[in-house]
Amino acid sequence: MDIFELVKLIEKRPGMYIESQSSTELDYFLRGFMAASQINDNDSTATDIYYEFNKWVCGKLSISANVSWRRAVAFQEPNEYFAFKTFFELWNEWLDKRQTL
Repeated sequence: MDIFELVKLIEKRPGMYIESQSSTELDYFLRGFMAASQINDNDSTATDIYYEFNKWVCGKLSISANVSWRRAVAFQEPNEYFAFKTFFELWNEWLDKRQTL
């Protein structure tokens, strides 16, 4: 499974993967997936993709600091639930733009 498939599964049924619809829990879960991919498969692809997404989010939200998507979104949406929902909106927009390049 790659990070694209995982995010799609979480978006469809978040309760199967994380306890609450929280941007913090989602970020930590995805970071755990990346760490496991690196340790078990010696594959940094998920990490590279995740950091590419983080960089894109900061640019889209006009944040000059190099922060995670979660922190970038929190500047505009401090509510964990709405930040969780915003992640999927941003992820899908980023995927659309990424596929057209």
